[in-house]
Amino acid sequence: MFYTPAMNDQVSFRIIPPGEAPAFLDDLPIDALPISHDMQRRLRLLGLRRVGDLAQLPAGAVAAQFGAEGARAWELAHGQDRSPVVPYRPPRWLSERLAFPSPVIATEQLIAAIRRLLEHALKRSVGGKVSRLAARTFLLRLLLEDGQAWERQSTFREPVSSVDRMLVAIRPKIDSAIASGALAPCTEIEVSLLDVCGESVSQLHLFPSQRARSEIHEERVAEAARQLKARYGRPMLARILEVEPWSRIPERRFALIDYDP
Repeated sequence: MFYTPAMNDQVSFRIIPPGEAPAFLDDLPIDALPISHDMQRRLRLLGLRRVGDLAQLPAGAVAAQFGAEGARAWELAHGQDRSPVVPYRPPRWLSERLAFPSPVIATEQLIAAIRRLLEHALKRSVGGKVSRLAARTFLLRLLLEDGQAWERQSTFREPVSSVDRMLVAIRPKIDSAIASGALAPCTEIEVSLLDVCGESVSQLHLFPSQRARSEIHEERVAEAARQLKARYGRPMLARILEVEPWSRIPERRFALIDYDP
């Protein structure tokens, strides 16, 4: 089954009977295939501009010239697609808002309000049971006293359910905006969570040892380092490395190296 856009911007569907897919695809341009720009360029240099031109070539020759990408393109040109159908799931989105009785500019007051909103947003009652959620993207929006809006977004590598981890990502942005004068007193605050899913968990030790506690602390430091690097574009933390412990000059005993987990 194929679909094509109609003139009124609606989507029309057309069912292609078995065996007629190659004829239906024949006149489509070669860039209709999901292939790389380099392969498109090479096909055009060979005079192949339509999907039907590619379909007429021997499968072995196409695979020999373009590898696995060429073999898959040849199959698609014949209407053969063995990839599984993945249904589209729209991202879940949650939002919480809080209005201040008077304009606020202090960092700690903003962080306290953000924490309250995040804790409320990450807990939802489903069927009478409280369910803990996680989100991949955290969006903060502040409505300023002068009517303008200040927005910042933090995207994580995996869904995050920890309020503290989200605050670690957003606090430096608030501090920087206040220090530079870009953030004026705000009257309303809104937090939005995008790509919401179930809580992601990690296996913890049943009897936490000193080593286990150290690993937890190292992971927290590593996460903070990754967030700082994402914010400033370069490593912002450094490790102290012992170089010449026997030297009488303090500057030669140790060196600083970038901490880039």
